[in-house]
Amino acid sequence: MPIFWTLFWLGFIGFPLVILLANSIRSSGHERDTSHIWVYKGSKRKSSDASVRDVWKHNNPGKSWEDHQERTVIGCSVFLGLAFLGFLIWLANQVFMLPQNNTAQRLFWQVGGPILGGLFAAAFLGLQTLTIKMKSGFFKFLNILALVLMGVGVVGGLVLTFLHRDLPISHHWIWAPAGATIVLLSLDAIIGSGKQKKAAKSGNKLAGWTMEVIVDGWGYSDAGKDIRAAMGAAALMVKMGKLDSLVGSDSFFERTESLMLDLVQGRQMSIDTNEIYKARDEIIKALQAFYFYAIDKYPTYYKLHPKIKAKLKKK
Repeated sequence: MPIFWTLFWLGFIGFPLVILLANSIRSSGHERDTSHIWVYKGSKRKSSDASVRDVWKHNNPGKSWEDHQERTVIGCSVFLGLAFLGFLIWLANQVFMLPQNNTAQRLFWQVGGPILGGLFAAAFLGLQTLTIKMKSGFFKFLNILALVLMGVGVVGGLVLTFLHRDLPISHHWIWAPAGATIVLLSLDAIIGSGKQKKAAKSGNKLAGWTMEVIVDGWGYSDAGKDIRAAMGAAALMVKMGKLDSLVGSDSFFERTESLMLDLVQGRQMSIDTNEIYKARDEIIKALQAFYFYAIDKYPTYYKLHPKIKAKLKKK
């Protein structure tokens, strides 16, 4: 592996470890400080053992323990980062044949390589936090697989480089699994967006069907204000044959059956209207009542959809 890329990947691995090590000194401050004991004022009676945090806040009134810890971690990170960079500069001088007649190139390899590697590691880890919100489990698995391949490629490439062995493949292949995260996130977003659109479409169909039933049954009355009660009444009215003019419509039946298929296939529904969402159980019961009534009432025109029939048999 070329000198620059060797130092780049050392920085990629090393700087996150430096930050992790620096964060390990962060303390909640609840450890007991045996050098201090709180006592009741004017009494020698012990109240409680003091914690490290208590003692610090007592000695630094008005200051925040959390801010103190944050400054400590930052200071430690800077110190360890500079120490690690110095170590890589020394290591490069000891191990590699650096261009002595080109100072700019030598400094770019020794200093720029590790720093760029650390910056890329920060961006890459930030990108990985987005994968937690991936909707597809399959894409999450592929991302984990890509991380494993990338880890094997980076570590394996570095080991072979320091053993002075030729890499079996070009080191540029390491970028393939590194870039896989961006591709998988993009695909997940595209597919997720498509699912959301389908869910919104199904939700709009359900809301439209509900209002059609209310308007046909009660006209533009106040029935729409209490959708739960309206849907309960509609389920009874259809069984009594009072809504046959609506049920007998081919277009209405097609909308009813389409919604039934969405339900039996487990498709998501995105419902924007709060009143429709609250009454969703009553609406679904009414939807089922309308559908099965239509099947029984008009056997010459309609038959049970095969997917709905299969779902009923499973029950």
